[in-house]
Amino acid sequence: MAPSYILAIDGGGTKVVAELKELATGKQFRAQAGSASLSNDLDLAVENIVKVTREVCEQSNVKPSDMVTVMGLAGGSSVSLAEQVKVMLKLIYEIEFAYLEITSDATTSLYGANLGAPCVVVALGT
Repeated sequence: MAPSYILAIDGGGTKVVAELKELATGKQFRAQAGSASLSNDLDLAVENIVKVTREVCEQSNVKPSDMVTVMGLAGGSSVSLAEQVKVMLKLIYEIEFAYLEITSDATTSLYGANLGAPCVVVALGT
């Protein structure tokens, strides 16, 4: 079954931004919160990820279990930290996505800069 909703979350040292897109209509829902750097403060990062997830769910009236989700998070290249996020979302916050991929925010910024085609990206800031 093809997904109906895609949730993209970009989390860094300064802020986390979530955008949910309904594929059939192109309708988008957005939310923003504070820091989501896994390596700086894991608990705060997950709290902010939960906040933006719940906000887009409320805006759209869509459950996480109906969303394919990709998170590009500062510290997301750590397999251990990414697994901890998945466990915390499921067991503590009872959020379970149809599919969840966690990667580094550097990976998602590279993809976003050139739609996955080879390129060079210089990222500055937090």
